[in-house]
Amino acid sequence: MNELQQLLGYVGSGLIFMLMLAVLVFVHELGHFWAARALGMKVDAFAVMFGGIRKTDLRSSLDKPILDSRIVGALYGLAVFAALLGTSLHSAALSQVALFSLATVFPIWICLRIGRLYHLSLLASLKPLLFAYGALVAVGLFGTKGAIFNSTNSLLQMLFIGGIIGTLFVYYTPVIGKPESAPMGDGKVGDLDVQFRPIASRKDKHGTEFSLLLLPLGGFAAIKGMHPKEDGSETQIENGFYSKSPFARWLVLFAGPLFSILLGVILYATSLSIYGDEKPVNKPIIGELNDKGAAKAAGIQVGDKVVSVNGKTMTSFYDIILMTRQSGGKTLSFIIDRNGMEKKIELKPTKDTEETRVFNSDLELTEETAIQYKLGMGPKTVMVPVSFGQAISMSASLPVEGAVGFVKTFSQPAKAKDNVAGPASIASATHQAAKEGFFRILNLAAVLSLSLGFMNLLPVPPLDGGQMVVAFIEMFRKGKRLSIDTQMKINTVGFMLVAMLMFFVFSQDAAKLLVK
Repeated sequence: MNELQQLLGYVGSGLIFMLMLAVLVFVHELGHFWAARALGMKVDAFAVMFGGIRKTDLRSSLDKPILDSRIVGALYGLAVFAALLGTSLHSAALSQVALFSLATVFPIWICLRIGRLYHLSLLASLKPLLFAYGALVAVGLFGTKGAIFNSTNSLLQMLFIGGIIGTLFVYYTPVIGKPESAPMGDGKVGDLDVQFRPIASRKDKHGTEFSLLLLPLGGFAAIKGMHPKEDGSETQIENGFYSKSPFARWLVLFAGPLFSILLGVILYATSLSIYGDEKPVNKPIIGELNDKGAAKAAGIQVGDKVVSVNGKTMTSFYDIILMTRQSGGKTLSFIIDRNGMEKKIELKPTKDTEETRVFNSDLELTEETAIQYKLGMGPKTVMVPVSFGQAISMSASLPVEGAVGFVKTFSQPAKAKDNVAGPASIASATHQAAKEGFFRILNLAAVLSLSLGFMNLLPVPPLDGGQMVVAFIEMFRKGKRLSIDTQMKINTVGFMLVAMLMFFVFSQDAAKLLVK
């Protein structure tokens, strides 16, 4: 029963994560959409999520019948059930066999099946899958410094993710790299015409197709004529992106990050107005525990009251921090009160590897930093009511604080690994936020929306900020476009930098989630 409840909890958190991601990207793309419309650009499509459903039935083009997809789905579901059953029964062998099937056997089988439908060669059918496996294992290898190979489950988890990614690339082969002139969702493999369509869609009077797609990966606004051409003809496309002035293009590009930052402010103000501001209670009562901290490992529980440390009475949580900070790493003897019963627990503080900010006697973070000893526990917190005016005032400073934090992250590479989070870390944070309450989800969404805005302002193509730099340069060139050769070089460097950043972020995800 506990395993089932835990599974349902993860499923619920996953749905919240996907919905939150969809909303954040929707608002970001809405900024681009509205700005483009206001400045006379045509938007061909505005989509929530990515990837349509293949509507073209290709079975008639096969020499022999192919196994029904419903049979494949049923067998896949059986493997998922076996993996869950193995976890529930604490059978590592059953779980690992099932996970191995889900990570390798089924992706290979499905990719070969799709390859037959598309008339692809064996290599073409499996190449994206093998590349995804290699990339994910490399991420895990780099992030865990080789420790991924010490855990069968960790390796299978990475292969499972790689299997999903590789299979999707094979499935969407017809529309990957399709010409810009091809209608949205139309693709081709050899002589086969293949069409993908949204789950639901409609066109407005301006010709924009609004779509709900399949994969929970955000969304996009496809502005007409956004792809540079070798002959520079992109500037002649009527109502196209490059037919407008560099300043107009700069505004359209800036609108996306701006909307993300504004959404972050609105979400945080909403949370403050409804739930109040979370403040620590300076009493010697444990309010939270770090899963990897010494306190949880020693048996300390949330709600425990610390009576004394090394015989000294604790009257505030700051007293505990001070004793820990001054311990020099020596074991501390805690007397705790748990439901009226006193208990002695020995705790050995761990030393930070890097400087962290220091709390003052009111449990407020100061600007002072130091290498500190910690136990991995925090005080209780209470929600202090905040007026609407106060909520607006407090939220207004959020973009400035976020910008400062973002600059610090990228100006201090040694500390960046502790401040960046990839999809897996964000999903984990969403799961924790869902357990703590809706206010925590609102606050997390606010932080993520701000991060999305600032991330897209990085001056690196293909991010908005990189394209804004190009538009800014062209302003000084009095609207004259950069040569296609220069644009290609800038984009190549930009893509390489973004790929390196993604590799770093994903490897840190692996380090946090796979290394115990």
